[in-house]
Amino acid sequence: MLVDFYSPVELRSYEIMKSKHKDLVYCAVSFLNLSEKTLSSVEFSLFCYDSFGQPVGGEPPTNEVRATFQDKQVVSGKNFGEEELVPLSDHPTTRSVEVIVNKVAFADGSIWEKGDYELIDLQTAKLSGQEQEDLKKVAGAEAVCYAREEDDFWQCACGRGNLPDAESCIRCGLEKEFVIQLCSSKEKVSEELERRRREEEEEKERELQEKRMKEEEENKIRKQKGFKALKFIIPSVIVIILAWAVITYLLIPPIAYDNAIAFMEEEDYSAALEAFSRADGYKDSEKVIQDIVSRYSTVVSANEIHTVGLQSSGNAVAVGDNRYGECDVESWDDLIAVSTGNLHTVGLQSDGTAMAVGSNFSGECEVDDWDGILSVSAGLGHTVGLRSDGTAVAVGSNTDGECEVENWEDIVEVSAGSGYTVGLRSDGTAVAVGDNIHGQCEVEGWNDLIAISGGSTHTVGLKEDGTVVAVGVKSYGRCDVENWENIVSVSAGGRHTVGLKSDGTAVAVGDNEHGQSEVDDWNDLITVSAGHYHTVGLKSDGTAVAVGDNEYGQCEVEGWANIGPNK
Repeated sequence: MLVDFYSPVELRSYEIMKSKHKDLVYCAVSFLNLSEKTLSSVEFSLFCYDSFGQPVGGEPPTNEVRATFQDKQVVSGKNFGEEELVPLSDHPTTRSVEVIVNKVAFADGSIWEKGDYELIDLQTAKLSGQEQEDLKKVAGAEAVCYAREEDDFWQCACGRGNLPDAESCIRCGLEKEFVIQLCSSKEKVSEELERRRREEEEEKERELQEKRMKEEEENKIRKQKGFKALKFIIPSVIVIILAWAVITYLLIPPIAYDNAIAFMEEEDYSAALEAFSRADGYKDSEKVIQDIVSRYSTVVSANEIHTVGLQSSGNAVAVGDNRYGECDVESWDDLIAVSTGNLHTVGLQSDGTAMAVGSNFSGECEVDDWDGILSVSAGLGHTVGLRSDGTAVAVGSNTDGECEVENWEDIVEVSAGSGYTVGLRSDGTAVAVGDNIHGQCEVEGWNDLIAISGGSTHTVGLKEDGTVVAVGVKSYGRCDVENWENIVSVSAGGRHTVGLKSDGTAVAVGDNEHGQSEVDDWNDLITVSAGHYHTVGLKSDGTAVAVGDNEYGQCEVEGWANIGPNK
């Protein structure tokens, strides 16, 4: 297969199909967006060959068919095109094709064109059976062949060819040095597996030895000290424990709770959150914390290249790219929630109806007939609403089944990601539908949840105890949230994750190429929202802060005021 190592899209597969009723031939082509930008259109050529490998209709370019996939919104790492058929009307004897990408247009207006260079004929010797399973243990689930290095390219274990100076695979991200050294032959894979097995055994043995030594030392110390000193120690310990318990459980919680109520009356919600967290479950403090966070979680929303805010007057403000009218929200009123998709914006009014502006390529803005809605969430090319009876409704693109929510019940929160949808049930469990190529929908084992957030290719959940869980793509460290604590709100972005702590500060992990994770010095926050390459925070005084990519003005929120729930 001919491969263009410079192309920002990659051919994943193709299928030649013949009509049952007419002598018509079609080609279904699937591409993968390898770039970091959202793709809007791709122009490509199909060079047609018959069953004997001969050009159909004569030598190139007479056997060429040109085609274009237009008006797409394909984020990085997503497949596209498989639902469209390219007719080969003038080449009915076609049984195989060579696919060459000529041009690619991106949502930011930039265009890539193929240069005048030769393509490389890349042949992949795919493995099977136990040999492939062993390779997957070393190189990951996408591994299909042994890695190899040639003069003008190197091939990763996932099958992708890469330029010689590429340090990591453009498709799966594995480092060149790793795959060439460890995954280039059956012998090297076996050696690596054996090395790992020995390391595991040695580690287990070390842990066992350490445990034995610790137990022996503890026994020795106990024997040396004896039990004579216990009659002096026990009374002192009891007094200390009782004093600590009185202060911790009887004095501090009521004081903290009273302070939090006072802050609530002064509308200083950031200080109220911190005080309620110190109340340690006293009275209804935990419920009030979630009520505050829930009220504010829908008043600011950041996506790829625009940001929207809800004002306490019920109106909306927006900054950023407006090529599809996604920022035309100035006439909206009586709002109680806003949500940004990639190229569209959705608003929820106090009467339970919804409205939308922006791109409607897939019908994602067709929400005019919705009613009885409690919350809304806008994704890549679809929109999801939560009804008052705990069911869900969705419109827009359903390429990966992201809109198949009609059977959901007992839902209390919905979140639309890029090509998938996540729902939070009233029992603290989660459900997900749609694109799961990266495992972003594998939430069925989660429990004790109080909030969820779907990003581009990863999903984050907030648990009752203030800890966080995450699934999906782990590159850039976007899922490294296992050590977070005292979190009251989470937001999953393009390649990063942001959390709001109970003290009004923020924490972030993941990609920081544009500074979108630089939130360490933020304070007095009441909510946060992670976009694709930027992050927005709302302060308790109704003003906003933002960091990250500002190419389209999506971070220009410094003039915003009175952002908050509709009073």
